[in-house]
Amino acid sequence: MNRRLEIDEKNERPGGVEPGTASAPAGKGKGKGKGYEKRTAGALLLSLAIVLVVLAGGVVMFQDRQIYFPENPSRKEIVNAARENGLRPWPSEHDYRGLVREPSEAARATLVLFHGNAGHAGQRAVYAEILSRFGVRVILAEYPAYGSRKGKLGEEALVADALQTFERARQAFPGPIMLAGESLGAGVAAAIARPADVSELLLITPWDRIENVAKHHFPWLPVGLFLQDRYDNVDNLDGYEGRVAVIVAERDSIVPASLGKELMARLSGSKRLFVIPSADHNDWMARVDADWWETVMGFLLEDIGRVSAVAASGAPGAVSVLQREQASWQDEDQSRNADDRHAEHRPGIGKVAEDGPAERRRPDQLNV
Repeated sequence: MNRRLEIDEKNERPGGVEPGTASAPAGKGKGKGKGYEKRTAGALLLSLAIVLVVLAGGVVMFQDRQIYFPENPSRKEIVNAARENGLRPWPSEHDYRGLVREPSEAARATLVLFHGNAGHAGQRAVYAEILSRFGVRVILAEYPAYGSRKGKLGEEALVADALQTFERARQAFPGPIMLAGESLGAGVAAAIARPADVSELLLITPWDRIENVAKHHFPWLPVGLFLQDRYDNVDNLDGYEGRVAVIVAERDSIVPASLGKELMARLSGSKRLFVIPSADHNDWMARVDADWWETVMGFLLEDIGRVSAVAASGAPGAVSVLQREQASWQDEDQSRNADDRHAEHRPGIGKVAEDGPAERRRPDQLNV
């Protein structure tokens, strides 16, 4: 949003005399007039510069308040809660970049997951619980300025830090490594997929461009002028040839499903779309089951071998995470109207993949 003040000096009157005023003495008035005009022009330019700085600061503040919602518990609180869910700080409690959970058997791959825009990484323990059952080591990456990490918000800071986190995970854990992100995290994951040279990518409730999300929620605002952070998934994944699984919630009220489908249409590599009927942005996980997850992970890990969920032993307290999440989502289900409930239970809905048949899935099935 660049504005330029142009001063037309061609319209100055000789001698610096204003229309309708008496002439000043030769020399003295002329010098005083030019000095005054220069000071006035300088004051105007300074005022404009101040206004632009204030507006720029306001734009950044508006954007950050609409995109980023970090929670910042202490490191001790995060670590204590994580250990109850079978997680540990990674790489260490002192050098903290997130949380890691090991599978009960030897890991066949490592998955680095970037979470959505609210809360902190410790609140995504459910992903680690589910995905580790497929023999995958799961790292729940944390952003700068989220959780107990220092740093600043913004696309540039988050993406740069995410690339560092991913490279450290690659160095620490030899073998196949995958990348995943939910919502905002899908934008972060998409931004580093090519520079990180990763072959498998899982995008959960992604958009094509964040500007289109903003337009959906603020159609009356010129959102393009307010957004400094672009998170352009289409551009960032242009030419990406890796394997991509895209998960879309059919009734997503935060990131419209159409945006995720548009991104899917723009991808050029091996890809598969999973649309979860009747699901919203934050309740979709309660509408899928172990078979569904096996299909998703089977697609992503196709080159590594057959994927199946291991026995549900896990760490103490891990199952209770799923139970709590499921219970809260079921409470939300009860508030839906009769038409929605009828739609959720009609035959032929549930797991929907781009190249596979639809299967019926009851909303209360989360048997992983």
